[in-house]
Amino acid sequence: MKIKLSIVSLFVVCALCTSCLVDSSSKKSAVKTESKAKKKKSPNFAKASILTIEKTPIKKVKKPLQIEDEMINITGWAFDDKLKRPAQKVHVLLNKKAFACKYGTPRKAIAKKFGDKVLNSGFSCNIPVSKLNKGLYNVEIRVTNANGSRKVSKPLNNLIKI
Repeated sequence: MKIKLSIVSLFVVCALCTSCLVDSSSKKSAVKTESKAKKKKSPNFAKASILTIEKTPIKKVKKPLQIEDEMINITGWAFDDKLKRPAQKVHVLLNKKAFACKYGTPRKAIAKKFGDKVLNSGFSCNIPVSKLNKGLYNVEIRVTNANGSRKVSKPLNNLIKI
């Protein structure tokens, strides 16, 4: 499935199956449900995508992005796909360490593709480099839907270097 957005390459979708397949060439991945008590299928699904890291479109990142600044800025979008409405909250995970995102930025292209209810599905996450050790970092998106269920994307491995 091709997305008609110029800077989207990571597309995260929770499928009805429990297996997660990754196509590393297009950075598409399935989402798995993170369960608080038992692992079982969640009734809601999430769609999410990282658009940029440090203003670099994700599709142009071919090797770990060396971070020289004091903050890492990651932008993207996410929403509750089943209810077609914004998620409750979004976190970016760097090697499983969660960072809260500013959520609710208008994304006209997302609303055009998925409907007006998800217009305010954009996020921006500013992560202080001082909170991270030197090394390589995997990047994931964790979406919390309105009912409290959470979905975590498969990691984009070694995407950031501090």
